Amino acid sequence: MEEKTDLRIRKTYKALCDAFVTILEKKRFDDLTVNELCDEAMIRRATFYKHFADKYDFFSFFIRQKQDQFISQAKEETPPNGIYAYTLYLTQRSILYFKEHESLIQNILKSDMSASPLDIFNEEIHSNILSNLKEHQQRGCTFSVSPELLASFLSQCHLDKDCFIVRNSYTA
Repeated sequence: MEEKTDLRIRKTYKALCDAFVTILEKKRFDDLTVNELCDEAMIRRATFYKHFADKYDFFSFFIRQKQDQFISQAKEETPPNGIYAYTLYLTQRSILYFKEHESLIQNILKSDMSASPLDIFNEEIHSNILSNLKEHQQRGCTFSVSPELLASFLSQCHLDKDCFIVRNSYTA
């Protein structure tokens, strides 16, 4: 069962996510500071550190928040046992988000330490896809390969820094 989060916490998370997008539309992930994020979100550093260890921990949270949003939409838009339609929807929604926030994505990719944010991004996507595949498998779906292998393929094929879809999603 889903936990209810206190309204103040939800507002804090929303403010931080909005601030994160605003800042990363203008500058690289490496150049983002927790102070700047807190100032933009109008929250105290102590509040930030109450919830997150550092900006990488927050980045992971940000990705999970976006995933949850896309997952909710996918569940509404695809048939209950339509794993391929579901996965395609999530992929398309991710690419659309990339297109809508091209500067943000470019500023993550341009970071000197871009492997770290991209690794976080990939781990979160992989975890979600694997969880969903296993859920469908429990409901009777069968796959020609293991859910682990399929999740690895799906997460790597479109989220790798040098991948075709990420590089070309901006012009699609």
